Amino acid sequence: RYEELLQYKEKYGTTKVPQLYPGLGQWVHTQRTDMQKYLLGNRSSMTPEKIKSLNAIHFFFGNRRKSSEGVGPGSNPDEPATPPPAAAAITPSP
Repeated sequence: RYEELLQYKEKYGTTKVPQLYPGLGQWVHTQRTDMQKYLLGNRSSMTPEKIKSLNAIHFFFGNRRKSSEGVGPGSNPDEPATPPPAAAAITPSP
């Protein structure tokens, strides 16, 4: 679905895919949910490699409510989400 997200971003200029967008919307929602779990230290399929790949395309990790309040990881779509310190330590630098 990552390639599909790239195509969506190219077409619409954003990675803020609506959850109800056919196919891709649910995948994007799952990435956001997994990132929240990951940041809280809970079981998640999010990895430092996924974070790096998603950050590279300025993936929007926040949800609408949080972004409108200006809180939460990824609430600013221009700022990539920051992995927790343990993940940051193993994430290769650019």
